[in-house]
Amino acid sequence: MMTKIYLAVKVYATFHLLYELWVFLFRRKIYGLWDKLYRWARVIRIILQRWYQKLEAARIECRKRHEMREKRRKKEKTVPHSVVDCEVIGKTKSVYIPDPKKAREPVRSEPLPESDFIGEDEDISADDVDYTFTDDEDLSSDLTDADMQALMAPVETEPDPDFPTGIPISRISDAADVLMSGTDNMEKRMRTAETLFQLRDTDLFRLFAENICPQEELDMIITECLTHNGERKAFNEDVPAIAQVNWDDYM
Repeated sequence: MMTKIYLAVKVYATFHLLYELWVFLFRRKIYGLWDKLYRWARVIRIILQRWYQKLEAARIECRKRHEMREKRRKKEKTVPHSVVDCEVIGKTKSVYIPDPKKAREPVRSEPLPESDFIGEDEDISADDVDYTFTDDEDLSSDLTDADMQALMAPVETEPDPDFPTGIPISRISDAADVLMSGTDNMEKRMRTAETLFQLRDTDLFRLFAENICPQEELDMIITECLTHNGERKAFNEDVPAIAQVNWDDYM
């Protein structure tokens, strides 16, 4: 019941608002406002129409100017070059005809100095050459024994300090055996020290220090057997033997 009453009140209010709006819009006092709106709409339409006409006239004028400019450019392209040259008053056109005699003569020439050059020798054939040597003749008979020994002697070459000499694999293997066995043989230790001295600052030397012997022990062997220049030190026989090192403790 309450719902029906609520809907009836709502419908009545809606119709009442619509009726009041109708009376407000179409009563006599509002007719003057409608006339003003109509007049303003006509004024705006006339202004827009005139503005569109001016804009269209400007477009047509711009199109005409563009067409005239294109026609002028086409005319300038079709004008021959001779006509353009004749536009300057007093301008002359010179044509140079080459002289064949002057073309043959050099512009700057100097006489060649006289020389004693006779010319190239003619080719001499093999038949004109006297061959006095035989294949069985010993050409070494003119050389003395001292000359033969000097020619056959081996040439002593000094190694270039800028290029390092190679180390045989056998020497590297012997050095590894000496380091692992810890021998007291001074000659082997000397050769091992020389090998290590040549391998300094290389990857192989670091491989020895990481897998076979510590870095301190390698430096100790080098300083024990060699000088700072890599030369062997002189040892006396009275020097006591160095205590044997057990390398298994460092492995």
